[in-house]
Amino acid sequence: MYNKLINLLPLYAVKRVHKEYLVRLSTVVVVAFSVLVLVQMALLFPSYTMLQARYHQLKTTSEYLAQITAQNIQSIKTRINALNAQATFLGTLSTTPSATVAIKQVLNIARNGVILKEITYTAPQKGKQAQIIISGIANDRRTLQAYQESLQLAPYISSADLPVSVYAKDTNIKFTITLTGSFLP
Repeated sequence: MYNKLINLLPLYAVKRVHKEYLVRLSTVVVVAFSVLVLVQMALLFPSYTMLQARYHQLKTTSEYLAQITAQNIQSIKTRINALNAQATFLGTLSTTPSATVAIKQVLNIARNGVILKEITYTAPQKGKQAQIIISGIANDRRTLQAYQESLQLAPYISSADLPVSVYAKDTNIKFTITLTGSFLP
């Protein structure tokens, strides 16, 4: 059916009713939209709070991991430096005589009439050769001099220093000889 035939209101009243209808409809739409937004906010609030908490937790964790990573990098660098120093030291051991070998070579030299009391070994250091200090007692000057000469003739000994003052006594001479050399066979 056609509405104009039933509508008995004058035109200005129809426009007013139509305007009221639009205002009521828009009010209902705005209220419904507001309720919908409030319901969505209420439903999304737990998710929002959970995400905020997770964000702060991840931020704290990332800061902690960055700190640990920095510490680990520093400790790893320290460890690598220590290992490099040990490797360098172990590399020098191949060219450094061991105390056992050096002392054994010195003991293999004939020492008739000489009694050895003490042997001290000092490993070679930067720019210095190894040293062995031998203390003992010789029967007489001749045996002590022969022992010193046999030490000097050894190819791995560069010097055998014996103070001249030890020759003051004739017999039972206490002496200290300082040997310097590579002590490598």
